[in-house]
Amino acid sequence: MMKELCDDFKIEHHNSSPYRPKMNGDVEAANKNIKKIMQKMVVTYKDWHEMLPFALHG
Repeated sequence: MMKELCDDFKIEHHNSSPYRPKMNGDVEAANKNIKKIMQKMVVTYKDWHEMLPFALHG
C-alpha cells in the first residue's frame, strides 16, 4: 500500500528513525531528577498533579 501511494504521487520514500540510544541516559537522568524533586514537594500521592509544573520548571 505504501509503495503504491508513493508511486502514484512520485514520492521517494526513505525509512528513518529518530531513535538515539545515547540520549536514553540523559532522559533517564532527567526523569530521576524530576522524581526526586516531586518526592520532596508532594505531601500525599494526591498532590502530585498540582506540583508537577513547579517540578518541571525547576
